[in-house]
Amino acid sequence: MSQETPAERRLLKTLGEAVRIPILNIEEGDLYPLVGFPIVGVFIAGLTGIDSLLWPLGLGGLCCGLLTVYATPSHRTTTAWLGDLVHYYLGRPSLTTAYADTDATGRDAQTLGDYNPFVPAEETQDLTNIAAAWPGAGALERSDGTMVGMVELNPSNMDFAMSGDWAQRQHVAETFANNELDFPLVLHATTRPFPVDRLIDRIDDRLTDEDVAESPAFERLLSEYRDTRPEEMAGTQEICYYLGVEVDPFEVYSDLNEEETPLQRLTALPLVGVLLTPFVTRREKLTEAEVRARLFDAVDTRCRTLETELIGKQRGWAARRLSTTEQFLLSVEFWNGAVHEYGDPEASLRTAPALGHSQREDADG
Repeated sequence: MSQETPAERRLLKTLGEAVRIPILNIEEGDLYPLVGFPIVGVFIAGLTGIDSLLWPLGLGGLCCGLLTVYATPSHRTTTAWLGDLVHYYLGRPSLTTAYADTDATGRDAQTLGDYNPFVPAEETQDLTNIAAAWPGAGALERSDGTMVGMVELNPSNMDFAMSGDWAQRQHVAETFANNELDFPLVLHATTRPFPVDRLIDRIDDRLTDEDVAESPAFERLLSEYRDTRPEEMAGTQEICYYLGVEVDPFEVYSDLNEEETPLQRLTALPLVGVLLTPFVTRREKLTEAEVRARLFDAVDTRCRTLETELIGKQRGWAARRLSTTEQFLLSVEFWNGAVHEYGDPEASLRTAPALGHSQREDADG
């Protein structure tokens, strides 16, 4: 009978575990290229029949093996990485089938060419620094090219919270700031009139329920609450919180979190690096549309980071990504200093010219 417990038998002891050579203290997957490359060099020298090529090709194979091990990504062994390269360049199929991206409704997903920005007037741009708004992308473009996205924050009520609850909130925020926050973050707070009309609509809907109709006392209580509550809450303001992220255009060219390529790793070597530096310092040429697409992706990534790593880990907190129109109207309220009721935000912006033109026909006199 096995002496291992059921929990120990379920552990995968070989997955991700590095097998190292005891004396040399190198991974087994890195040893094969170090030995195999010189053997291949010696074998080629033997095929040529020229004895003077034995040492040069052997040493050349050893140098190639050392450079290959040095250039291997840190999360893979050299043998596994070479196998991935062979599979990618030689073993992948020559024909792949692509399907059109569809959203949850079954419609084709919006591509970059479908984004049609609306541009504010020049006076508005000078005041707000908003150069364009991109519906469908959830982002505003500032005059310096920076893309901005915002998330509405709905925190839980902390009126009766204990010291432990406040400490938990602080710990989550501190962990997020130290480990995840590597981009500018803006907190915007504003006040709005309390939506009393929505409260009245909810009470009216509640009065029509069967359980309320079966309880006359409860029905009278709700009716009295409906009659007195709007007057009591007149002038009451509620606080709204928003978190804003931004992405600079220069960030799309240099992602600090991206792992170095094999050529970039080799540039750190004293002699070889000088020869390879011109091949890795060339900046990728991107079109304006490609830069904008990367900015949109970066804004989405940072907004998701806020929702998952900060807001999602706070008990009772909720978040909602603001649409482009909501962000634009929020900026209008900020600069005007007044709150406006727009109803449906998407229907508050004009999509057709205010002034039209028609051909005038001369009437017979």
